[in-house]
Order: sequence, then C-alpha cells, then structure tokens
Amino acid sequence: MLNKLRINRHAPKAALYSSFLRGGLNYPSFRIIQAQKGILTLLRHLRLRSTVGNDILVTLSSIQLVSGLCTPFFEDNTTDLSFLSKHQYGWFLHLRQQLQAMNGTLWIEQQWTPSLQREHDVPIMTALSFLPLSKLDRMKANFCRLYSRVITVSDLSNEKGDMIPGGRLSGDFQLSQWPNLPRPPPAWWRVYRSAIRKAFAPNIRTPFQD
Repeated sequence: MLNKLRINRHAPKAALYSSFLRGGLNYPSFRIIQAQKGILTLLRHLRLRSTVGNDILVTLSSIQLVSGLCTPFFEDNTTDLSFLSKHQYGWFLHLRQQLQAMNGTLWIEQQWTPSLQREHDVPIMTALSFLPLSKLDRMKANFCRLYSRVITVSDLSNEKGDMIPGGRLSGDFQLSQWPNLPRPPPAWWRVYRSAIRKAFAPNIRTPFQD
C-alpha cells in the first residue's frame, strides 16, 4: 500500500501514523481498525441477543472457568492468560490483547463470573500470575486446578482457612460438578504444588516441597 501511495515503506512509524496536525501522514492503523470492528461486532451480537450472542456468552463462561478469573474476562487486563489455548479462544484472546494495548476494558452485563468464597479469598490463577512461571508451567498448574475443580484458594483450604490439606494438592481431591478431565501426570502435580506454595506460603516448608 505504501509503495502505491509513493511513500517509502521504511519511513519512520511516528511520521507515518501521526496526524496531519502533528506533521504526520495520518496513515490508518489497520490493527486498530480490526480491533474496533471486532469489539463492535461483539457488542452488536450481544445487544441483539442473537444466536451468535448467546454462543459468545457461553464461550465467555467457559473462558472464565478455564482461566480461573473471578473478574470478568474483558475487565481484567493485567492477569497473564498466556496458558489459555489460542486454538479454542483465539478471537477472544485477541480482543483482550487489543483492549490491553489501549488500556481499555469492556463490561458485559450478562456475563457469568465465579464468586469469591470468603473474606481475603484469592483466585488461584490470579495469584500464580505474579510468579515467574513459564507458559508451560502455568498450563500444567491450571490443568491440575481444573482437574481438582477449584477456582479460589478457599476451595482448597480447610474450614478455618489457615491451611491447605496435603491430599488436596496431589490429585486425590475433587469438588463436585464441572466436566470430567483426565488426571494429570505426577510431574504436573509437582509443578502445581510448588506454585501454590510459592504463591500462598513462600516462607513455610511442607511435606510436598520439592
């Protein structure tokens, strides 16, 4: 396109995309246009309550469950969700990345989100997002969380909320509901236990510490 307009394609990006008032060429950013059209398409289907709109709400509910977030997917623009499958949720992840780039959020009225169970409760994956874990380790820890059918640390802790029984971090504990998943291998549980310990009890040694 730039060659057709007789513009050097190696021109500085600041001069290319800046407005005429700033001395630029006011060239449109197609990435921003794509983000705008994607967001407007999403909102249009939700407002019309179309079949696609209902499918969007169902998919967002699935993302909330798989991501482990207790804040709406498009309102949380800080938590690292790189462990989610782009094959399953690619379009939604792309829109979220565009919102992050614009430092924007999107509120959806009918979107389902999990609730915190008690005071000072924390979503497990939100806490793990602050740890220096690799993308693969985050994926392993999240799969173990999904197998255990838990979202927040209160789901794992005892009634008093002051400890996590060891059997709940080895694959022998599951809450009710949720779809059935294959049990992760022992190596994945070691990653999960290590991440939980670093996030919630970094100064306490446990029998499971590797």
